[in-house]
Amino acid sequence: MASKTNNLNVDIFCALKVSEVSGVPSLLLGNPGVGKTVSVYKFGEIRNYELVLLRGNSSTPEEIMGYDVSPRDVTYDKPMAAIHLRPSWFEEILRNHEAGKKTLLFLDEITTANEFVQAALLHLIFERKVGNEKLPDDTLIVSAGNYAGNLSNTMALLPPVMNRFMIYNITADHNDLDVFLNKYEGAIADVDGKCNDYMKDLTAVLEKMDKQERKVDEKKRNQIGEYIERSIKDTTRMLITTTKEIDLTVTDMKTIYSDTDDDAKLCGFVSFRTMNYLRDVAIAWYLCFGKSGITSKNFRNAVEGLCGIGITRPKGSSDVKISKVGKAYYDALCQTANELEKLDNDKLPEYTKFFINLTSKKAALEMEEFNALTNKIQELQRDEDLKSIDKPIDPNVVSDMCSKAKSSANKCCDVKVSTTEHLSTKYSETSIVDMVVKFNTIIKFLNTVYALVSDAERHYDPSTVGDVDKAMEAAKNVGFKIQAVKKIMCSENPGFGSAIPNIEKPVKS
Repeated sequence: MASKTNNLNVDIFCALKVSEVSGVPSLLLGNPGVGKTVSVYKFGEIRNYELVLLRGNSSTPEEIMGYDVSPRDVTYDKPMAAIHLRPSWFEEILRNHEAGKKTLLFLDEITTANEFVQAALLHLIFERKVGNEKLPDDTLIVSAGNYAGNLSNTMALLPPVMNRFMIYNITADHNDLDVFLNKYEGAIADVDGKCNDYMKDLTAVLEKMDKQERKVDEKKRNQIGEYIERSIKDTTRMLITTTKEIDLTVTDMKTIYSDTDDDAKLCGFVSFRTMNYLRDVAIAWYLCFGKSGITSKNFRNAVEGLCGIGITRPKGSSDVKISKVGKAYYDALCQTANELEKLDNDKLPEYTKFFINLTSKKAALEMEEFNALTNKIQELQRDEDLKSIDKPIDPNVVSDMCSKAKSSANKCCDVKVSTTEHLSTKYSETSIVDMVVKFNTIIKFLNTVYALVSDAERHYDPSTVGDVDKAMEAAKNVGFKIQAVKKIMCSENPGFGSAIPNIEKPVKS
C-alpha cells in the first residue's frame, strides 16, 4: 500500500486478527487519542461484527453479570430460589447469534473500572460465561484502556485481570500522523476533488492478511504447537533454574500494576496461564504471518504483553522483585520460527540429503565433487523457496566441508623448491596447470560457502563463519606458495606464462 497506510491501525489489526485465530482476548493500552477505540470500531465494521460496548468507568458489577431477583409469587411460607436476569448486553449478543451475526464485545476504559467491576469481568473474560451461560463461540472479546499517567484517579488494575489478556501496548509517533490527519487526503490530486477511501485501504489490508494465513492440517498444526510449546517450557525452565528471574510460587503481586505512575508500557507477568496464552498466540501469529511475523516488532509487543516480566521474592524480603524476561521468550520463539520454516519446507530435505551424502562418507573430495557442491550451494542461494530459511546447510556440515577443503588445498602444491635444480626440468607445464586448476576449484568453493554463511539474513553463528575463515586462511597460504612456484617456472621457461591460469584468491584475503 501507499505511504498513507494507517500503520498504527494495521498494527492493531494484526493483534486483533491473532485474537480471532487464537481465542486469546487482547487489551490495547496506550495514551488517550492514539486511536485504540476507533481502530477497534473499524476492525469490527470491516469484519462484519456487531459491536456491543461495555465501559469500565460507567458499569456496575450487576450490569456486567446480571441480577438475581425474587419471583413475583414468592411468599414467606413458600420460599423460592432467586431468578437470574441476564444483563441487556448479553441479551443483545444472544440475539445477534440467533440472527447469524457474530459480535465484538468491546470492554472500553477498563483501566478506570473499580476493583469490583474488574472482579466481575474476571469470570466473563476467562470463562466466557455470564452466570452459567456461555458466550457464543463467534464472540470476540477486546478491551482497551489508558496508562496510569493519563488518568485522574489511581490506576489499580488487578493482576488476575491483566493475566487474562494479551496486553498490546500502542505507541504513536510522527510516522503515524497520517492515521490521525487523513480526512481530506487525496482531494488535490483527484480530478473531482474526492478524498481517499481509507476504509477501502484497511479492508484490503485485512484481505491480504487473510490470504497470507497458512491453512494446515491437524498433524502439521500439532507439530508446530509442540515446537513452540517446547521453546516456552525450555525458556521458562532456564529463567527459573539458571537466571532465577521467575518464581511461579509467588502469588502476592497485588501491587505490581497499581505502583505504575507513568506511561511506560505495561507487561504481562509469567504464569501458567500466560504461558498457555503465549503458546496459542505464537501458533496463531506464525500461521497468520509466518517467520517474518514472529520476528517482527508487533510480535515482540505481544510477547511482552503476555510474558514480559518475571516475579520473584528475594530471600528475607517481603517485596516482590520484577525482572524483564520478555526478550528471552521472544528470542527463543524467533529461533523456533527458523525450525518451523525448515519443517514446513519441502525442498530443504533434498538439499540436506545432497550435502550429507556427498561429504559425510568420504575422507577427501575430488575436484568434480567440489564443483558439484559449489553449484548446489549457488542453486540454494537462488532458490526463492529457501529465502526465509536460516542456516539452510547444517553448521556441522559446513564445518566438515571446510575441513576437507583445507586438507585438499594443502595437497594441491606438493612441489619442493630446490636451489640445485630447475623446477621446469622436474615438473611439466601440465602438472602446474593441473595444480592451479585444482586450487582455483577449492577457492571458488570456499568463496561460495563464505557468501552463504556471511549473509546476515541466514543468521549463521560467528563460530561457523570462523570455520570458513580458517579454511580460507590456510588456502591463502597455499596460494602464496603456488604463486611462487609459478613465478619460478615462468622465469626458467618464459613460455609457461601464457599457459598457466591466474591463481584465484579467497574473498577474505
